[in-house]
Amino acid sequence: MTTQFWWVFDATLVLVAGYFIYSNARRGVSKVLVMCIGYIVATVAGSLLSAAAAPGLYEVIARESDIDAIVDMNRDFDAAKALTDAVNAQNYGMDLEKSKTEAFLLPPDTEECIQNLYKYVVRKAGYEPVTEVQFHYLMRDAFSEYYSDLMLDGLPDYAAAVFRETLAQDVNVMYTLIENTYSSTMSARSAAIYVEDTFVKARTVEVFGIFTYLILFSIIMVFSALIASMLENRIFFNIYPATEHIMGGVIGLIEAAMMVVLLTVGTRLAILLGGGNFLFFNEETVMASKLFSFFYEHLWMLL
Repeated sequence: MTTQFWWVFDATLVLVAGYFIYSNARRGVSKVLVMCIGYIVATVAGSLLSAAAAPGLYEVIARESDIDAIVDMNRDFDAAKALTDAVNAQNYGMDLEKSKTEAFLLPPDTEECIQNLYKYVVRKAGYEPVTEVQFHYLMRDAFSEYYSDLMLDGLPDYAAAVFRETLAQDVNVMYTLIENTYSSTMSARSAAIYVEDTFVKARTVEVFGIFTYLILFSIIMVFSALIASMLENRIFFNIYPATEHIMGGVIGLIEAAMMVVLLTVGTRLAILLGGGNFLFFNEETVMASKLFSFFYEHLWMLL
């Protein structure tokens, strides 16, 4: 993933901050105070209320439909075929049968399936085509591509992204998914719940939280704008003009900070919905920025 456009985020941050500081300094504190209060209330209230509402919204709106989609997805899940095709694509001088691969995947020896499969490949090929470590990586990557493609057909893009990230850190995830599929004691729904809770739930709650925040922020800011327009000519501070404009600039800085929060959560939402595959909106590009990366790393977690 290219990171050459990292500067877009920093440039946007500087332009937003510059605009709010200049605009509010020019207008003066008496003209912008109410809107500043609105920005603060919208940011704080939106953050608190969205964090409280998101888990409940997920349970009511998304959870059951996600689980049903995963049950349907798992009907097409064929780990033995995926691993068999991956081995045969390497041209090791032997043909691996799917039935043989499937025998290695069956519980209770699922966690040793890749090791046992490697030994069988070496024995049948008559030589060691790759090291055992390389073979493990090959099987993991093949499984990752296969299962993430299945997820993309019925689940949000971020679910597949979470799966790939999790598997890259812990190969036991692969063994658990395979074991759940071949287990005689685990129902299809239970296997689907494992997938939902491991790869989908947390990010879906996060998406609901961001959408709720954006809605609440917008509503509060509409009311703030109405109140500000009614009080614009009724608020007056008996201070020097220079002080009026300097304090307006300070207010502008506060408003810019609130807008940075909004930009941060908006960026996070774009990354989640796009599965981190957009040209601009991906983790690598954001984290390559010099300024925006700091706010992104710390502020979106407020939700």
